[in-house]
Amino acid sequence: MDNEEIRMDWYGVKVIKKLTLKGEPKKEWSDEKYDDKNTYYEEVIIAAYAKSFEHAYEIVEEKLKEEESYPNIYGQTVLWEVVEFVDCFLIYDEINNGTELYSSIRKVPKDVSDKAFVDKLYNKIEEGCWMAKHL
Repeated sequence: MDNEEIRMDWYGVKVIKKLTLKGEPKKEWSDEKYDDKNTYYEEVIIAAYAKSFEHAYEIVEEKLKEEESYPNIYGQTVLWEVVEFVDCFLIYDEINNGTELYSSIRKVPKDVSDKAFVDKLYNKIEEGCWMAKHL
């Protein structure tokens, strides 16, 4: 039997997350900067040291489950919800596992659905392929 080494490579997994708030804001802490009319999305690329594209998705999915909620300045709990795993690509440079490679937060009206947001941001060309476009 061969003791063949499993090849491991670095991958980048692009994910769209949505910021959600739990609880009502404390009125005495509210100010003109408080915004409950928009939804905030974050587009992030997370590194994974994996043996395949599928394995990279699994690593990132587990990493995202570890994200903790935290209180905002208005007394609400901030949570991040995964909306879509958008892409996975091979990285050729050396990096560390879990390194965030890219992030972009977008302000979107609350009446826009998750699907409408993703569809507007990305044109699906064929199964598994997405092309970014500007909003």
